[in-house]
Amino acid sequence: MNIIFRVDASEQIGTGHVMRCLTLAKQLGLTIQDAQVTFICRELQGHFIQYIQQQQIRVLKLGPIAFLEHENEYEWYRENWQKDAYESLSILQDQTIDLLVVDHYGLDDKWEKRMRKKGNRLMVIDDLADRKHDCDLLLDQNIQANPFRYQGLVPESCHLLLGTDYLLLREEFLQMADKIRVREGEIKDLLVFFGGSDPKHLTLKTVEILQELSFLDANIHVVVGSSHPDKEQIARRCRNREGYFYYCQIDYMAKLMDQADLAIGAGGTTTWERLYLGLPALTVVTADNQVELTKNIEKGGMTISLGSNSSTLEITLKKTLENLQRNPHLIREMSKRSLRCIDKERLRSYPVVTAITEVLK
Repeated sequence: MNIIFRVDASEQIGTGHVMRCLTLAKQLGLTIQDAQVTFICRELQGHFIQYIQQQQIRVLKLGPIAFLEHENEYEWYRENWQKDAYESLSILQDQTIDLLVVDHYGLDDKWEKRMRKKGNRLMVIDDLADRKHDCDLLLDQNIQANPFRYQGLVPESCHLLLGTDYLLLREEFLQMADKIRVREGEIKDLLVFFGGSDPKHLTLKTVEILQELSFLDANIHVVVGSSHPDKEQIARRCRNREGYFYYCQIDYMAKLMDQADLAIGAGGTTTWERLYLGLPALTVVTADNQVELTKNIEKGGMTISLGSNSSTLEITLKKTLENLQRNPHLIREMSKRSLRCIDKERLRSYPVVTAITEVLK
């Protein structure tokens, strides 16, 4: 079975789309005996192609793009979808595709219709519900997902996989389902992770703020991706301060999250990993698509939002940490609510893969 993923990573886009596609690709490989997986990725700044190849997955590369007057990468895709479709079809040559998976905010039904020339089934991974899709399946794993979000945006025959029952979590997380603990409230280990790319430089800023605090007596674990723009500065700061630990492009994030009592990070795909492990978090909104998710998670008592304004991060972070130290029960409550949010047994059965195999029959 030939399965193609069309997904990009970059300093602007981040690495979350690639990471969740890799999770699905590995689950398909474990479940479908003859699955052959290929990723199509454009060589953007911070593209993550080498990392995908290290996972023993073939990558077909599309060339870099020139922005010129374009404001961002997604705007380029919206205006140049025909070029992307043409290049994608050309690089696939005469391959027969059984399933094409698209995880890309810059592509919509126009691109998807063009790619249908291959006669394949098509699956979209999305969480914006802001554009039309021509697909057989659509996955939106956000907590606020409901069928009405996509009314009029997908064909009536499209199978909708909505909500946390269809979360894509890496195997290292699923294997920890029986070891998960409720945090008791004391902050002994604090995890800082703002995603693989962190274009707003929030990791460095957060480390600088934490190193100025006198009231916080905790081990600080700082994780960055291989393409992080400030990784050398962050590594240096961690080396020069006792109790600070630096990690770059690790494959044991679940272990670090499990030992942490509190996390500080972005409101992207890592949100689900924290919730699964019952890890309370202070969340900074770093992109528009994180606003609704973070709002819903905070409303459910599973995180505390630090907003989206990096200029006020120092004040909000200090005040929030001081409040949590005075009120450890808030950490316990966030942990308990997070653990109730997700059906762990269901996720271990790979429900997304099950839905895909049903459509492909």
